[in-house]
Amino acid sequence: PFVWPQYHDTMLGKGTEYLPTKFWELQLNTIYELSDGIAIWGSVKKGGGWDAWDAKKEWWGFTKNYAGTYGSVASTSACKA
Repeated sequence: PFVWPQYHDTMLGKGTEYLPTKFWELQLNTIYELSDGIAIWGSVKKGGGWDAWDAKKEWWGFTKNYAGTYGSVASTSACKA
């Protein structure tokens, strides 16, 4: 599955905000139970275009810790992990 750590940009009042960590965790737990991998889609900034990578975002730190519990995180050079 492909997932995105943000609300869809068409969601009024929430579009492009990053998901609360607990909701992101729920998604990761569900995917872990039902699949053998995951692809995390890129981030969009408010107003359009790609959001600049920020390794300090809460969702990314949580994701790396989560994945470390179950295996490893493969990332592209764009992630600057």
